[in-house]
Amino acid sequence: MKRIDPLGEMKERNVVGRPTDYDPGGTHNRKENVARALEVLREALGEKWVTDDVAITVGYSRDQSFTPAGYPDIVALPRTTEDVQAVYRAANRYLVDVIPYGTGINLFGATIPPYG
Repeated sequence: MKRIDPLGEMKERNVVGRPTDYDPGGTHNRKENVARALEVLREALGEKWVTDDVAITVGYSRDQSFTPAGYPDIVALPRTTEDVQAVYRAANRYLVDVIPYGTGINLFGATIPPYG
């Protein structure tokens, strides 16, 4: 039986160009771009609704699964459809991944950010 290596296959095919622990040359979630996205989001949504404060982001680092925590670089709380659009525009412009987070009662780790 052939052993399957999904991460190796993703790296080989460069499926999404995201950085992994083994790919420091990735294009997404670079620190300088995260900082720019944070500024743009604060301007668009307001200081009160966007943060990179660890005391806040830690609350979004896990759900109800047994998946190890992954800490987000930014937490944005959009209030309107226009705010959601602003979040995705900034994420697209600066190549920052977005993980929608609702109540956090997910049971299989889908809301845990793997790369920030």
